[in-house]
Amino acid sequence: MKAHTYVSFDCIKPHYIVYCDHMKPMAHTCAANRAIDCDNKAITKLITLNEFIVEYCRRLEVQDPNSPAWGVPASMVAPAYVALMLKVTLETIAQCIKKHSGLVEYRRTEYTANATHHITHRIWLQLSLKWDFRFGEDAQNSLFLNVADHFRWDG
Repeated sequence: MKAHTYVSFDCIKPHYIVYCDHMKPMAHTCAANRAIDCDNKAITKLITLNEFIVEYCRRLEVQDPNSPAWGVPASMVAPAYVALMLKVTLETIAQCIKKHSGLVEYRRTEYTANATHHITHRIWLQLSLKWDFRFGEDAQNSLFLNVADHFRWDG
């Protein structure tokens, strides 16, 4: 059994979940020959900020709570504290982007494949921030956050 979580700032389209590298799911590691089960479609849905934070908390593990980078006592550095700080930060960013006619999307994509002797389950949490539509439909500025949670069991 192999399970890991990977975070990236790439622009990865949700349907790439089928074609990505299992260990490093990034846009440039996607290839058609990596598809496990093309007939099995990935399911993508838009979610709220709260749902995004809840899903994020399920995968959160605090590293080195004694680090001075946290700026608070180690006893306060818990997953709930980190999730609250992330939520406040994302709410502030979303307010700024929406104020300037930007677009904020939270997505959850899930893919399960059952090949002969192994099971693959992938969940992606994605945040897309796009703003500055001065020159048409394409945003001039964008920022992406992807949290990929991959599980593989070889029987």
